[in-house]
Amino acid sequence: MNWVASATVLIGKRGLELLKQRSEALNKLVGWEAQGEVVPGGYVRLHLPGCPEGSVWWIAELLEAFVMEVGPDSGGPGVGGAFLDGWYTYEVMPFNFTRLAEVYDRWKAQHPAFDDPEEGLEAVEAILEQAQRD
Repeated sequence: MNWVASATVLIGKRGLELLKQRSEALNKLVGWEAQGEVVPGGYVRLHLPGCPEGSVWWIAELLEAFVMEVGPDSGGPGVGGAFLDGWYTYEVMPFNFTRLAEVYDRWKAQHPAFDDPEEGLEAVEAILEQAQRD
């Protein structure tokens, strides 16, 4: 199995609601020791160090998240994107930056940020902590 150096999952209000509902996502996130933080724009970023290559896309679909995956063991560039009305993923290469920005803008338009991102982060962390105890 190949691993990535780092994967980042951005979630908004909808992602939090889905995280509450989907225990499979919790099991994966807990196994990867997700670290959360608030990012500009009111979203919560879950940093997933050392997760299995490609697996973060399963989480992206479950949580309707925007994803950046970098440093795959298999070599080559990382990948970024989101599941919107289908998969929109692009290699993280300079010639794809415009496409990645367009996907990110579309994702943001469909996934509202938290009204209070600190509160959103606290809720996400509480869910993950509870999953670790269970």
